[in-house]
Amino acid sequence: MKKLSGFLIICALVATGLSIPANAATKAGSPCKSKGQISNYQNKKFTCIKTGKKLVWDKGVVNPKPVVQVTPEASATPTPSPTLEIVPTFPTSFKDLEENSEGIAFSAWSGVQENIRKFPEPKTKVSMFFGPNTPKRYPVEVTEKMVLLGSRAMGNIPQPSEVKFYSFTKGDVPWAKDIASTYVTPFNLGESFPVQAEKLCAGEDCDGAVTNYASGIGLVLVGVSTPVTRYGDLARFNGQ
Repeated sequence: MKKLSGFLIICALVATGLSIPANAATKAGSPCKSKGQISNYQNKKFTCIKTGKKLVWDKGVVNPKPVVQVTPEASATPTPSPTLEIVPTFPTSFKDLEENSEGIAFSAWSGVQENIRKFPEPKTKVSMFFGPNTPKRYPVEVTEKMVLLGSRAMGNIPQPSEVKFYSFTKGDVPWAKDIASTYVTPFNLGESFPVQAEKLCAGEDCDGAVTNYASGIGLVLVGVSTPVTRYGDLARFNGQ
């Protein structure tokens, strides 16, 4: 009886020594307790499988790294730096006229821009007429666009309902004088329209233009050079 008890105690101790604690190292091929048992060890997931008559841990698979959801911080919208507008000083007298001369141009430009924003495009009719031997200097559409823009720039004063352009070369001066003589202005010009038309072509070639209010319309007499490109783009600033 004592021998049997001693044998059972030895068996219990041996069995206890062979049991695998839950926190023991899990390795591929080492024994496991039950089929389908799962153990996570060193970032691997091991599953207990049956190989022949034995239950052993498989090779294991690496656990996927957890995906960390990062909420992006709202990017701060940079605050634009305020634009500092330097306004030239307008002269107050002849004493500071030269010093603040830029203020005159800036004031005139600002007034024009304000009028263009304020006043809509007028319904002014623009008509173009050319002497018998006079070619067109610019497309009619360009002239019309410039006239309407100019009317908006000066929209704070009454504008004519129609503007007529009479363009002529040196050979067409008689034609221009006849046309000009039919118009009457309420202003004292000092020189009649026919004389002004003749003077536009008194030099080597026709160059420049004169404009006035006459007979209820805007009258423009335009001297055109021959060829029309004689003066290049400068002709734009000489009235043509």
